[in-house]
Amino acid sequence: MRLVIREYLGMLKESGELDELLPELLLKMGYTPTSKAQKGVRQGGVDVAVVGKDENEKECLLLLVIKCGNITRSVWDNGENTVRPSLNEVRDVYLQTKVLPAHQKLPKKIILCTNGDLHQAVDPHWHGYVNKHTEEGMVEFEFWGGDKLAELVETHLLDEYALPEDSRSDFRKTLALIAEPEYDLTHYYQLLERILFYDSEDFSEDKDFKAFKQAINTCNLLLNIMFHWAESENNLRNVLLASERSMLWGWELVRRKGYCDKAKALKRYVHILATHQKILGAYFGKMRGHYYTRDALSVHAPEHIFISESVFEQIGIVALIGLNQVVAQHDEKVTNVILDGLINLLNNNPCSNSPCYDRHSIEINLALLFLVHAGREEDAKRWLYSLCGSLAFCFQRNRYFPIGNDSFDDAVELSVNYWKGPLVEKAQSISTVLAVLAQWCCVLGAQDSYDLLLACQKELPKTTVQLWFPDSETEKKVYYGPAHRDTGTSLVPMQLPDTMADFIAEIEELSNVDFIAEYSDFSASKNAFVVILLTASRHFHMPVFPSFWQSLIESSELTESSGKE
Repeated sequence: MRLVIREYLGMLKESGELDELLPELLLKMGYTPTSKAQKGVRQGGVDVAVVGKDENEKECLLLLVIKCGNITRSVWDNGENTVRPSLNEVRDVYLQTKVLPAHQKLPKKIILCTNGDLHQAVDPHWHGYVNKHTEEGMVEFEFWGGDKLAELVETHLLDEYALPEDSRSDFRKTLALIAEPEYDLTHYYQLLERILFYDSEDFSEDKDFKAFKQAINTCNLLLNIMFHWAESENNLRNVLLASERSMLWGWELVRRKGYCDKAKALKRYVHILATHQKILGAYFGKMRGHYYTRDALSVHAPEHIFISESVFEQIGIVALIGLNQVVAQHDEKVTNVILDGLINLLNNNPCSNSPCYDRHSIEINLALLFLVHAGREEDAKRWLYSLCGSLAFCFQRNRYFPIGNDSFDDAVELSVNYWKGPLVEKAQSISTVLAVLAQWCCVLGAQDSYDLLLACQKELPKTTVQLWFPDSETEKKVYYGPAHRDTGTSLVPMQLPDTMADFIAEIEELSNVDFIAEYSDFSASKNAFVVILLTASRHFHMPVFPSFWQSLIESSELTESSGKE
C-alpha cells in the first residue's frame, strides 16, 4: 500500500493538490493549523504553519515549505521561488515578523516538504545549510520527501481503523483493474460500502462525527488516488463511475446520519464533490475531440447495439457535466464549450436520434434539460423532432425501436432474426420514451413533433405507455441504488390526447397529487446539490424525476427554473 501511496503522491501538483493534502495530514497527526497555503499570497516563505507535539512529545511550531518534485541543483538555488531563497525568507521574514506572540518561545521546525526526493548532488548543500542555521532547541530543520510522506499518509490517513487489510486488498485489486473496459468496480464498491456505512450505534455524538469525517476523508483520498492512477493509465471511464458512486453514497451517509443541516458535515462532504468535478473536467477534456469527429464513437464498435450504448452513455455524461456547470453558475465560456461538445456529439453520431433501449430516455432527459437550462431551446427542438421522427418510423416498421425491457440478449436476438418473430411484440410491450418525448413537446411547444408521436401511438395498440414518479419513500433509496424498483408509482397506461393543450392540463393536474414527490422535496435539492439526483438517475439507470421537466411547462420562461435549482 505504501508503494501505491508513494506513486500517487508523486503525481500531485504543488498548488491545489499537495498543499491541500498536507493540512489534512497534519490535522490527523494532532497538529493545530495557524495558517495554510493561499494561492497568490506570499506568507514569508511558509506554506503551512501548525502547532503541536512532535515525535518527542515536545510542543513546537512546524513551518512547512512545500515544493513539488525532486529537489535538484536547479531547484535548490536558481531563482526567487527555489528552495534556498524560500528557506532564507522563512528565517528572515516569517520568524521575525509573522510568529504569533503565543508561539514566540516555542521551538521552531522548518520542514522542507516535497513529494519527490532530495538528489544526491544537492545533499551536501542541504546539510551545509542545516548545519549553518540550526539553533539547538530553537530553530531546527527537517526534510520530508515522498517516502516520508507516504509513511505518514499510510499511518495517519489510511491506518488500520480507516482501511483494514481486507479493504486494502480490495483497493489494490481496484487499481490493478481500473483501466480495464469490462471491469465492474466490484472491489471498489465493496470497499466503499465498508468505509461509508460503518456501525456507530455505540458512538457518542462527538465520536460519531469524528467517524463520519474519517469516512468522508478516506473516501476522498482513495478517489483521488484512483483518479491519478487512471490518468496515468489513460482511461478515465471507470474512475468517473467510481466518482459518481462515491458522491451518491457519500450523500447517503450524510442523510443517514442526519447531517443534512449540519454545516461542518456539508463542508466535509463538499470535498468529494470537488474531486468529482475535477474528474468530470478531465474526462471531458480527454473525450472532447471525439465529439467533433463524424462517427468517432463507433470506430471500435462492431454492432449497432454497442454503438447506440456508447453514444447514449456519452450523451448522458456530457449532459451531466454541463448541468453541473449550469447549477453551480460557473464560467459561461466553459458552459458554452460543453454545449458545443454535446451538440457536435449529437450531430456527428446519427444513432443519437435512435435510442436502442427504453432506458435511454434517461440520457435524453438529461441532455434536453442541459440544452434548455443553458438557453439552447432551438437546438433542443431540432433534436426532439429528429427523435420523434425516428421513433415513429421505427415503430411503424417494427424494427430498431427502443426495446422496452432493456435486455441486451433480446436486442441481439432481434438483430440476428432481422426483427421478426414473437420477440418483436414482447420488446415493444412498454414504452417510457414515447411518454418522455411527448411531455418534452409540451415543454418546448413542439407541435410538429407531438403530431409525429400521435401518429406513432396509433400504430401501437398493444404498447403500454408509462411514466414513473417518485414518492415520499424514494428519498430513502435514491442515493443508494435504483429507487424505482422499490418506491414510487407509475402512471399506466398513458394515452396521448389529441392536443398538446389537453396534455398540458393533464400534466398540471399531476402536480397536485399528494403522493407524488417533487425533486425539490429531496434533501440533496434542499442543500443546493440537485445534480446529485440527476447523477443518481444516470448511474443507477433510474428514470429522471418528471418534475425536473414538468416544472418547465408551468414556467412562463424556460430558463427561469435554472434559478430554482
